[in-house]
Formats: sequence, C-alpha cells, structure tokens
Amino acid sequence: GHCWVNASLYKIGCHGTGLCQTCQTPETVEHYILHCTKQAALQEMLKLYCKRTSTAYTLSAMLSNTNCINTIYSWVIKSNRNL
Repeated sequence: GHCWVNASLYKIGCHGTGLCQTCQTPETVEHYILHCTKQAALQEMLKLYCKRTSTAYTLSAMLSNTNCINTIYSWVIKSNRNL
C-alpha cells in the first residue's frame, strides 16, 4: 500500500522528513501529481484533459481514468522516477 514518494518512505523509516525537496511539504501521491511545482508540465497536461472531457481535477478522478493514468505513467517513466 505504499509507493516511492517521500511521505510513504518516511512512514517506513527510509526518508528523513517525508517532505518534497522542491516544495517542502509532505510529498504524497496527491502532492506529486496535482500540486508539486516541479511537475507543472504534467499538471498542465492533466488540467487540459480534464477541461476537455469534463473530468474533475482530483486525485480520485485521475486514478479512475485510463487516459489520465496513462499520462501519469508516461510522465513517471519519462522523468525516471520510481513510484
């Protein structure tokens, strides 16, 4: 039930603070996908898709939508991040 974001790593004793290195707030999946300033390009792609398809810009909506999941997955692979 965990992934490689700092907040999850902190919970299992593998990260010192659990904070995002960029924003200095807890790095959760929601933060990484929807709020982190370092992921602004990903967020713009998701916002445009949501607007075009009348999909809510929320984590649950993103993770319930195959196109959003594919966009996020491609972004993670492209950014060489393990999640």
